[in-house]
Amino acid sequence: ARGRRAEIARPGRRVDRAEEGRRTGGSIVLGDIHATVADVDGVPCLVGCFSDVTELHRLEARDWLLARAVEQAGDAILITGPGARIEYANPAFGRLAGLDPATLVDASTATLGSSSPREDLSAMWQAIRAGREWSGDLIHRRPDGTDVTAEAAVSIVRGPDGRVAGYVAVERDVTAERALRADHARLVAAVEQASDSVIITDPAGTIEYVNPAYERASGY
Repeated sequence: ARGRRAEIARPGRRVDRAEEGRRTGGSIVLGDIHATVADVDGVPCLVGCFSDVTELHRLEARDWLLARAVEQAGDAILITGPGARIEYANPAFGRLAGLDPATLVDASTATLGSSSPREDLSAMWQAIRAGREWSGDLIHRRPDGTDVTAEAAVSIVRGPDGRVAGYVAVERDVTAERALRADHARLVAAVEQASDSVIITDPAGTIEYVNPAYERASGY
């Protein structure tokens, strides 16, 4: 231990370390210490500074949590710069578009496969370039040729000066949901137009639905 103290006390040696303490009120303070051992009148002394990095550590922890939340989100998230070049895509967006998110960074959004009607894309860009948020459907064309329908919301990200710093799109795959809804609509239309009578009751026998053919046949 004595040898270790002598090593630390050697003039010219730097000391860099992080320390945790408590303020008078009991709150925790985190500090970075940067010091140099100097010889003052033959006495080794630490000459340096203490920086309160409590807020910095709090912000770093918040940023880490935010990054993990976006990374693990179930919704697809795409972030671009003001020129619509992709800066980030989370894994869910990669699954939605059928692409490796890492390969999208620094690419233009124009390189993303799309089957969306031209007028829908034009309306989206017109809205966000006018400073408004946009929501609607986007149809992604995957590399294998399949189309994926997503409910999307595109928002503007502004910098401290109020200028547009980029855009963020949050999308949800509704392909299966829309297909199920379309199947249901076709079934309803088939029952409504059937020439045979159709009557639906609950388990107690209470009538819940009859089609037009039943109404014609029964006179009700």
